[in-house]
Amino acid sequence: MTGTRTRRKLAFVAVLALTLSVIVVGQTLRPEPASGDATADIVGDLPNNISGKAGEQIGSFQIPTIDLDQPLYEGTNAATLKNGPGHYRTTPLPGKSGNVAIACHRTTFGAPCFRLGELKKGDEIRISRKRISGGDVWFTYRVTQTLVVKPSQNDVLRAVPYVDTLTITTCHPLYSDKQRLIIQAELV
Repeated sequence: MTGTRTRRKLAFVAVLALTLSVIVVGQTLRPEPASGDATADIVGDLPNNISGKAGEQIGSFQIPTIDLDQPLYEGTNAATLKNGPGHYRTTPLPGKSGNVAIACHRTTFGAPCFRLGELKKGDEIRISRKRISGGDVWFTYRVTQTLVVKPSQNDVLRAVPYVDTLTITTCHPLYSDKQRLIIQAELV
């Protein structure tokens, strides 16, 4: 019985050591930003988590092609979207890796995204984020595709591996909520 306990303890210690080795090696292999890399410096100055409570302004949202220039708010509940475009709290914040997602009204509450259907592949979308140290930093995305989906088709919010993307959702067609117009863009 003592031999069995000793073997179990040794097996546990071996598994623990192996797990810790994998964690340490994984951290070591993670690429560090190059010295003087402006993007790394900027992103390092951004909060990693949700910036605050729903309804709080977290930056700005601009689409020059359609003359859109709006504040960007945290959250997508009805009260927040009455103020303007809102960031889906379950997606990364602008400037972080993954699929940043924004919801925006086309026909109600001032219709900030009324002309969203005019966007074409290659059009520029700009989003700012407030820095911890003050001021804003801007991120530029280029439209890669537009599509129309069912309101329940939330897979458009999933991240695409190794690609930093932006997804904008809005009701479609105009004056209806039967479908969703989806604009997808990649970080430039």
